Amino acid sequence: MARSVRGSKARSVIPGHKVGAKRRDMRWLAPDGTEWDSKFEYEIFLTYQKVGLSVRRTNEQDRLLFTRPVRNGACTECDSCSVVSRHYYTPDIYVGAADDRERSGLQATGYYVEAKGYLRAEQRSLLRSLRKARPDVDLRLIVQRDYKVTSKLTITEWARKYLRVRAHVWNGTVPAWDEVAA
Repeated sequence: MARSVRGSKARSVIPGHKVGAKRRDMRWLAPDGTEWDSKFEYEIFLTYQKVGLSVRRTNEQDRLLFTRPVRNGACTECDSCSVVSRHYYTPDIYVGAADDRERSGLQATGYYVEAKGYLRAEQRSLLRSLRKARPDVDLRLIVQRDYKVTSKLTITEWARKYLRVRAHVWNGTVPAWDEVAA
């Protein structure tokens, strides 16, 4: 006998189980023993794999270095007011050719996917700083649902306007990025 799921949507069964004991701890343990930040991330990874795309989870080698301006900062050496702080950002998933890392002198053909359930204001600020400092990185955003972040903009509209990235609301299939406007 099947249990009814909240709402009318039937949820797909993702193998694995929740690791975190606390309500906000969304970590997910896959059957192969890898720990993901969320079930949502792992679901996207599995979907890309099933379609046959070359996809991998990012690691420390994929860290993106960027700088953020420090407000009201002053350099102690030269007394300059233009002071920045260094930060690293690691996206969730890399999609592309398996041999991108080994290519020498050629431009990588893949892109990074950032999977988010909800973007808080500080996360939106961090992503804006990343995009301002690193517009060369092909970053794409997949969100669980399209919610309002301002009185006029939804999260996908905000991402397209301020981040200038392709944004997609997850519907269980790999997005056709050509159809999703940047």
